[in-house]
Amino acid sequence: RGRRLRYVGSSDGIVYVYGVDGTTRSLFNRQKKRVGVERTYPLEAELDNGDEVVGAIALVRENTTRARLLVASWDGFLRVWAVPLSDLEFYLVHTLQHHARRINDILVAQRHFVTASDDGTLRYYGLFHGDDYENALERRVECGARVKCVAMTPGDPGVVLAGLADGRVLVFELGKSM
Repeated sequence: RGRRLRYVGSSDGIVYVYGVDGTTRSLFNRQKKRVGVERTYPLEAELDNGDEVVGAIALVRENTTRARLLVASWDGFLRVWAVPLSDLEFYLVHTLQHHARRINDILVAQRHFVTASDDGTLRYYGLFHGDDYENALERRVECGARVKCVAMTPGDPGVVLAGLADGRVLVFELGKSM
């Protein structure tokens, strides 16, 4: 079982990676005697995602040898990072720009992930493509307004809810409407 990490996005495009089990893999952290919160939750790494606000972060563990960290930003880019198994060597796997405006949310399900954007669309990506993210985009759904959030119903994993900026909530069945 790997270390537990937490990811925090920032307004300057950096994703901060913290260890949450009280130990550290960072040589800098081990050499410096940290106090207070830093000792309990050491900052392990910083991932640079450009200069735009980080809008959403999600972890994907499907169909690759390593977990992937999806980082969406207000410039419409979705960056895919490889999560290291034992060291702190995160690396950028791919950068996608299928949205024209900011990405507000990411939903990860068993076989796909969905992004919600201010361009008024949901983008549906399959996870069966490994690291071939250019071919992972399977569907584009026009919603008619800015999409602020996306969720899946707990009782039926095939139903997606999209919250729109105009107050509406759209309901989609993955296999039918998307």
